[in-house]
Amino acid sequence: MIFLYCFVAQGYVILSKSEVALAVEGPSVPNEEAATGTPGEPLERSQLDRIIIRNVSRDLAIQINAPIGEDVWKGLKVQVSDNKAFGSSLQVNWQMSRDDVQRLQEDQRSKMAAEERRQDREAQERKEIRELEERKMQLEAEERKHIREMEERQRT
Repeated sequence: MIFLYCFVAQGYVILSKSEVALAVEGPSVPNEEAATGTPGEPLERSQLDRIIIRNVSRDLAIQINAPIGEDVWKGLKVQVSDNKAFGSSLQVNWQMSRDDVQRLQEDQRSKMAAEERRQDREAQERKEIRELEERKMQLEAEERKHIREMEERQRT
């Protein structure tokens, strides 16, 4: 059984069967999208050793679509194209050292902590606004009651 893991800032995610199938079999790639990473004629899909295309990372994820440490893909014909990173995510499509990966993890952890603090501040501000609105409604109700009492006294 094949297990592929997608690294994210907080741990690992086991990919679904369809994601595993896509990773193992690869997507269909029209010839015009094939690339060698070097100038020249595009290679046919059958001529490529690795295809890294149409990957997406979001939020604060770190997605690494390449070797970590030793460049075990050195000398391979690799296609890297149409990969996207959104939000504060990071996506790496080339070999990098373990130290670089650790630095990326530390950076993302600090971003996550800052985001959590921001969300906590916003939640506290929303709570304070609700409390102020409730107090305002109480004061307005007390004022209406006081006005009714005054009007009642004037009639009698």
